[in-house]
Amino acid sequence: MTEFEILQIAHNSFQQNSAYLLVVTILLCLNFYLIRRARELNMPVYGKALTTVFGLMTVNFGWTLGTFLRGTQVDMAFRLTELKSKGISISASSENWIAFMDNPTGPYTGNTPDLPTMMFWGVIALMLILGMWAPAPKGAYSK
Repeated sequence: MTEFEILQIAHNSFQQNSAYLLVVTILLCLNFYLIRRARELNMPVYGKALTTVFGLMTVNFGWTLGTFLRGTQVDMAFRLTELKSKGISISASSENWIAFMDNPTGPYTGNTPDLPTMMFWGVIALMLILGMWAPAPKGAYSK
């Protein structure tokens, strides 16, 4: 596989990831809307539970999306490292990418995203759960 092919496959994966990120963003907006409506209508417990499960499924989707992004980044650097070790010259930007990704020695198998992504989705999960189940301030939903 050539350097161009490795970069092309990785960039196709990045484009797919961005399309899925748009879907996750829309789902997240829908989750916050559902939480607001559940509070306004004083939804019964089973409705709140379903909304919470839907929110946690969205968080799982975002977490998985972060994992795929991290996997693509590390795998691209690993494939470029393999190419370089075979004695094929690669571009300076590919060299920089390998250095930026800490010169991986194998394909990505961690099944976890990077730390900022984990923190982001942890905070979102807390916001969704507390937004649904924590008591609201007095007068927050009265008209």
